Amino acid sequence: MRIVQKLVTFFYTLLLPVTLVGILVLAGYNIYKNPNFFDVNAGILLTSLIAILFAYLLNQRKEDERNIIEKEDYICQKKKDQIEKIIVALKKLLSEDFIVSIDNENDRTYNKMFVRTFDNKLRIVKKIGDNIVENDALKNTERHFIEYRDFVGENDSVIKLQDSENTLQRLKSNLDDGLDELITSMYVSNEEQKSTQ
Repeated sequence: MRIVQKLVTFFYTLLLPVTLVGILVLAGYNIYKNPNFFDVNAGILLTSLIAILFAYLLNQRKEDERNIIEKEDYICQKKKDQIEKIIVALKKLLSEDFIVSIDNENDRTYNKMFVRTFDNKLRIVKKIGDNIVENDALKNTERHFIEYRDFVGENDSVIKLQDSENTLQRLKSNLDDGLDELITSMYVSNEEQKSTQ
C-alpha cells in the first residue's frame, strides 16, 4: 500500500507537471511550425465537441450513481450504529437485578418500567432496522420478549414472582440470546449464519 502511495505522490509531484509542460511545448512548436494549425474543419470540430460532451455526461452519470451509493451506505451505517446503541442499552438493562429477582414492590415497579422501555426500544429497532437486521432475528427477539412480558404480567403479585426466579432467569437468558442474534444479523447474512452452525 505504501508503494502505491509513493507512486501516486511521485506522479502528482513530478510526472504530471513534466507532462503538462511537455504538452504545452509540443503545442507551441506545432503552432509555430504550422501556420494553418487553427484551421479546422467544422465537421471535425463538431464531432470532437459531441464526443467530449458525451464523455462528460457519462462521467457525471457515473459520479451521481457513486454519490447515491455512498449516501445510502452512510445512512445504512448510521442506522446500524443507532441499532447497536439501542441493543447495548437493552443488554445493560438486562443486567439489572430486578429482571430476575423481584422481591418487593419497588422491584416490581422497576420491572414494569423495564418492560415498557424494552418494548419501546424494540419498536424503534423494528422501525429503523428494515433491511439492516434479519427479520427472523427480530421476530425471535420479539417472541422472547413477549414470553417474558406475559409471564411477568400473568404473575402480578410479588410473592408469585419471588418463586419464579428460575423461570425469569431462563426468559432473561432467551432475551439476551435474542439481542445477540439481532446484533449478529446486522453484519452476517442468514446464509453465513446457517453455514457456521
